[in-house]
Amino acid sequence: MSITILSTPQEMTPAYNKNYFYFDSTEKSEVGFRYLVSVISGGVTLGTYKLKPIPTTLYGEVDVSKVIQQSLGQSFEPTQDNGYIPTAQFLEFTLQIDEEYLVNEPFYTYGFEGSFNWPNAVDPQYNPNGLARTGLHHASQPLYTQGDIINVVQNTTGRPQLEGIHTVLDVYEDSGTWHTVLDLPYIGPGVPSTGETFYADNKKSIFTGVTSSEVTAYRGAFGFVEYNTYDFEDWQTLNSTSNLLTTLTEMRISRDNPTWLKLYKIGEGSIYAVFNIDGTRYRYIVGAVNTFYLINALPSDDNILEVYNGTAWVAFGGGLDLSTIKTYDLTIATSSDLQLSKAYTINLYDDCDFYDTFDVCFMDRLGSWITVPFNKGSYVTQKVNRSTFRKKYGSLVDSDWTYSLQDRGLENYHIEEELTYKINTGQLSEVESQYMKELVSSPFVFVSVNGADFESINIINSTLPLDKKRTQRDRKVQLTFVKSVQDNINI
Repeated sequence: MSITILSTPQEMTPAYNKNYFYFDSTEKSEVGFRYLVSVISGGVTLGTYKLKPIPTTLYGEVDVSKVIQQSLGQSFEPTQDNGYIPTAQFLEFTLQIDEEYLVNEPFYTYGFEGSFNWPNAVDPQYNPNGLARTGLHHASQPLYTQGDIINVVQNTTGRPQLEGIHTVLDVYEDSGTWHTVLDLPYIGPGVPSTGETFYADNKKSIFTGVTSSEVTAYRGAFGFVEYNTYDFEDWQTLNSTSNLLTTLTEMRISRDNPTWLKLYKIGEGSIYAVFNIDGTRYRYIVGAVNTFYLINALPSDDNILEVYNGTAWVAFGGGLDLSTIKTYDLTIATSSDLQLSKAYTINLYDDCDFYDTFDVCFMDRLGSWITVPFNKGSYVTQKVNRSTFRKKYGSLVDSDWTYSLQDRGLENYHIEEELTYKINTGQLSEVESQYMKELVSSPFVFVSVNGADFESINIINSTLPLDKKRTQRDRKVQLTFVKSVQDNINI
């Protein structure tokens, strides 16, 4: 009995793409064979599968992505100034792959079971009325235990009493022979009998198989074309061509609220987020642990640790002013300035606004948090749902029925308010217009109104024009949303 794992996902794999495992068993041709697969993380079973073999090869095949997805969260921490580990966005898991099938236990004869050879013959827990019993003899240990109900099938029906359904009273070994004691009273000597036994209800036997190597799944979903050539080495901090785990390109981000870009750190020592702003380089430390990080892509006095003076990194004294800055570069590097990622150009929103400001922060397809301003006017629509009941009014006063003009004949018992917001961007570039699909399809979106704390929202838009070739004045986006938690009404 042996299971071999043929193929697994990469050691680091995006949870929202396909994550197939393939495996093989030497027992795959057995009657009723099934692969039993458990997805295990931190000692907890996340999900199980019972799989029929693939018809052509009899291999086992399973895509565990759906089970993994339900165990991942968002890790949105808007108060973090530097980098932080998004613990809810990834998990390590293994697969335990076992097998089950119908097992027949052969016997080569039968015999007497009593006090002179059966150790438990006088124990009422095994032999309630102390009768001599009939036992089957096996060359190796059978699978049965006390209480199992088995079916005995003889090769030739030499002893009709043996044939059929019996309950197992005990299983023991004596001088190399294994005995299955049946509830059948001793049938006496007679013609020899051989045959097979199996569980009467066709219960299958389960056999322990193999445990896969550990795989780390992270919140991410690559495109159909991209994933065909996916190699996680391209997405960890190795060299100057390595990618961060983000879809951000030319989109102008908020200069008032942070954008967090995801990366996977690997290697010795700490890594730094390095900003090149108008030829001056600034940096802050991200961390030293080999894991995923979300880094703040908006430099400020709250996170910058050091500035490069032309010959060495020195302590930063504050006073970083981005008010006239429209663009800067971000890279990841070691403490000794060895570049560990390609340079990302960060574009800051720089329009003049005269309305309420709405910074919309959303998770992109690879788990980064992108903050985009919608500051070109907003509209709010109120919808009030009322639940009412009719109420008796008036009363008897001095032998007359009378009532007050302030009595209520229709009473509210529940009022629920829903505010729907429509907010607008300014004119977008072709790339920005195309990028808005990331926002509308995002599973988690938050909004900060006029610099206040972020609140969770639900986007109403189901379609969005992704204009590319039309004139710039047409490339504007209106986003419709409701807050996930509405204000309460005092009733």
